[in-house]
Amino acid sequence: MYVKRFWIIICAFSKFCWRSFICGRKNKNVKERAVLFRQTLEDLGSVFIKFGQFLSLRPDLMPNEYCRELFYLLEKVPPFSSNKVVKVFLEEFNSTPEKLFRSFKSQPFASASFRRMAVKF
Repeated sequence: MYVKRFWIIICAFSKFCWRSFICGRKNKNVKERAVLFRQTLEDLGSVFIKFGQFLSLRPDLMPNEYCRELFYLLEKVPPFSSNKVVKVFLEEFNSTPEKLFRSFKSQPFASASFRRMAVKF
């Protein structure tokens, strides 16, 4: 299981590097590479999205264009399906959320960790 996930991560970042190389060869700007980086983190899932949210607030670690693009991860993250939630509950707790909680709504009401703050890039 861990080897498969590791391979998925390696493939995703390899794809990002290749696409970034192509963007660089076509003299496209840093903005497009930043978008590719954000999309890669979104594709890899929640832990990587959280990492991108952290990086968005660290202009001392990332170029400004990347911080601006990653800032979208604080506001606009695509929700994942409730089927994935049920699958995780079955794997971790051998039960469904409906059996463990009084109520469980399958429709997400939020998918990002946005807090209004003053951030300058």
